[in-house]
Amino acid sequence: PFFLLRVDNAGNVSKRFSSGTFPFSKFGGTCPLWNVHSTFDTPDRLLKQVIELPDGTRLSEVPVLLQYVADRVPGALAPAYGSVDRYRVMEWLNFISTEVHKGFGPLWNPQNPADVRARTVQALGNRFTFISKTLEKQPFLTGDTFSIADAYLWVVLNWADYHKVDLASWPALQQFRARVAARPAV
Repeated sequence: PFFLLRVDNAGNVSKRFSSGTFPFSKFGGTCPLWNVHSTFDTPDRLLKQVIELPDGTRLSEVPVLLQYVADRVPGALAPAYGSVDRYRVMEWLNFISTEVHKGFGPLWNPQNPADVRARTVQALGNRFTFISKTLEKQPFLTGDTFSIADAYLWVVLNWADYHKVDLASWPALQQFRARVAARPAV
């Protein structure tokens, strides 16, 4: 039951695919617990992604949330827990979280000076080069199979458009974005 949504600032869902037993919000188009677009309105405030389970348990942090969702259908979007292949997915999730997702951080604040933007884009470029070396050899981060790490990378790479970070120097990333966007469940 994994799904991706494309949601605009008004909360309109432009792409949505069934997630099996994992429920979509019934009203408003977005999850009432996490309005992702409010991060754009308050760049000086940190907002945390949280899911609340039916028993009231809350989980946070993207790598954990993605694994939780993937484990609802074992083996579909992440290898079996405890396998070396799963640990490879976990490596990528953590790399994306700490090096790419967090790396975009300074770009969300429009008041940052131009030199901060330049250093940020340069640092992201180093990460993009590292990722590209993998994607030049295989279609997805861990090989031939799409995983939650690929979904996460795709979302974060799409921030490049919003922040006007040119990905032309990394054709493997551009091809990856197109490959994932062409999937029927994205």
